[in-house]
Amino acid sequence: MCFTRLDDPLVPSMAGHVVDDLYEVQVVDTETDVPVPQGEIGEITIRPKLSFAFNQGYFRMPEKTLDAWRNLWHHTHDAGHFDAQNRLYFVDRITDRIRRRGENISSYEVEQALNDHHDISESAVVGIKIEGAGGEDEVKACIITNGGKAIDNIALLDYCAERIPRYAVPRYIEALDALPKSATGTIQKELLREAGITHQTGDRDSVSYPIKRRV
Repeated sequence: MCFTRLDDPLVPSMAGHVVDDLYEVQVVDTETDVPVPQGEIGEITIRPKLSFAFNQGYFRMPEKTLDAWRNLWHHTHDAGHFDAQNRLYFVDRITDRIRRRGENISSYEVEQALNDHHDISESAVVGIKIEGAGGEDEVKACIITNGGKAIDNIALLDYCAERIPRYAVPRYIEALDALPKSATGTIQKELLREAGITHQTGDRDSVSYPIKRRV
């Protein structure tokens, strides 16, 4: 669907230029299906220009097919955006995006920051519902440390605050032995969301942690 040119920069999450002789791709508002302005994040939708250049639906799953194909477009449930050179970027799965205090947070971007930490081998970030939060999410980071090494949560929060927006810094951090995964190796975030807060979860609000501004 996309390709990169030899002179394109190597940028994380960049899919590249659309193969526009075969496909049309739009980034649309998740509620209205109206295309969003260039650079704005929305849902990636696609449709083929040639017969049999794309799947005809999900095998024996008519409800899922009906949900994916709306308004003559296939809805990927992936969030993304186009840059000024019409290169497509993947941001997150729609279902994994977190809404906190009026801000949309990409779990993918928070995970990228966490995974760059020298003591962390893997992470998964989810939004969890907290009583009294008005239906919005709080950010929880589930981490796997190298060799099961203990990590200083306050130092980790400082690290995050230097790399991601303040509103995206996790409130909760929990170190796990392993992340739940499907047979194909996909992290099962729904299980992490269902687990919610446990006795092993660290809460930055419990220590009145002041999030530092990035400079």
